[in-house]
Amino acid sequence: MSPILYCSICLGFILCYSIATKIDVEGQSSLINRYDERSITSDKRNNIFNSPFHGLLKKTKNENNIRRRRDETHNVDMKAVVAKLEDHRTMINDHRTMIDDHRTMINNFNNNSIHVDTIQQAISKHHSSAPPLSIKTIESDYAEHQDNRKLANFQTN
Repeated sequence: MSPILYCSICLGFILCYSIATKIDVEGQSSLINRYDERSITSDKRNNIFNSPFHGLLKKTKNENNIRRRRDETHNVDMKAVVAKLEDHRTMINDHRTMIDDHRTMINNFNNNSIHVDTIQQAISKHHSSAPPLSIKTIESDYAEHQDNRKLANFQTN
């Protein structure tokens, strides 16, 4: 079935069954009004079916321009497109290399002979031998630093 015939049949049914009915004072539409407004003669139906559908058949100027632009691929700079694709491929390969490097680093860290227990023991041993950090220690270090600066300034003068 051709699209024009199909559209015209659908349009005929829509017109036949969607005409607004008059409403009486009571709020109910009368049966006579419904029948008169929804009945369509065969002549009217034939006129609807045989009327030309210029709106469906005629393309607008803008649609023709869009179609022409899409079909004209000779204006595209293929070298630029290929270069852009190569840039993206290089970037993807760089990311893959970085991911592989991280996987190797994680595997080496997990498979290494130094385990977490050994690292924790070394850290606790270091902190146990180091003196605790207090305000007096900081003040004495600062005073010693100031004395060293004064001595250095005195020696340069």
